[in-house]
Amino acid sequence: MAAAPPLPVAPALRPAVAHYTATSRWEAYAAGDFQATTVAKTLRLQVHSLAEGMSVTLESGPPSLRTSTDTEPLAELAQRLAALYARLELLLTPAGEVAALLNYDALRQAGEQLLTELRATTAPDDRVTATLLDFTERQLASPAALLHSLQFDYLYQTLLPGLCHQPFGSPRPPRRFAGFFDKTPLWFAEQVTAEPVVGTESVGLRVHGPLDLQRTDSVTVQNHLANALQLAAASWPGQSPPLPTPHFCYEAAYTMELATGLPEHAELTVYARAGQLLNKEYHLTLARI
Repeated sequence: MAAAPPLPVAPALRPAVAHYTATSRWEAYAAGDFQATTVAKTLRLQVHSLAEGMSVTLESGPPSLRTSTDTEPLAELAQRLAALYARLELLLTPAGEVAALLNYDALRQAGEQLLTELRATTAPDDRVTATLLDFTERQLASPAALLHSLQFDYLYQTLLPGLCHQPFGSPRPPRRFAGFFDKTPLWFAEQVTAEPVVGTESVGLRVHGPLDLQRTDSVTVQNHLANALQLAAASWPGQSPPLPTPHFCYEAAYTMELATGLPEHAELTVYARAGQLLNKEYHLTLARI
């Protein structure tokens, strides 16, 4: 019996520099009420070889923010706090997992200075801002806490899993989208297929998977959806409509450069929908410039 052909693998990561635009958009629709927030920024990614493995340096330009409503003070504050992540130096394992934050000391010092400046301009009775600053201070408390906070920006988990060298057909861990509903994550099984990109030195990856019902707290997720519908329909005459059965989706598409193992383009979409009444959706586009 002939041996099975080897599974295709992602292109190996090599020292290189690449520049990107990253555009993320959150949309929320509930019973006629629509809100959207779009954040765009530039990224400079540099891969280095170290004795202990590969490191990735990510430098972000200032983010620009667009909303379907007037920009709220908290959104402006979040833009200022994004400066804490303007430069990240990460050590990667061969599987593309983050093993260490290499520039923690510099991040902590810059973060403490920024928090001091923001606290000095915060009104004593502004408990919402004070709570957000306290939360940020806890994120700065240790390298592990800072790395943990990255999971709430889906840009990093879109970019970093592409930087690995493993068979596409091998078992893959489930994908977690932290905080998709407040403190409730969505979990998805993950399946990857590869296809050549005609006329280029690239390979295309398509990623998708169903909702992981064992890991996702479905009851809490449906409660979030029901509460959103109830709030949006509060001004409607009569009784609120019943919540349709929710539908969940996760899909992503990559174009990977064979010479460097870096993405040339990536698209990711995650949503939770309940018929025509509710939709919460995240979309990210990463494009090489």
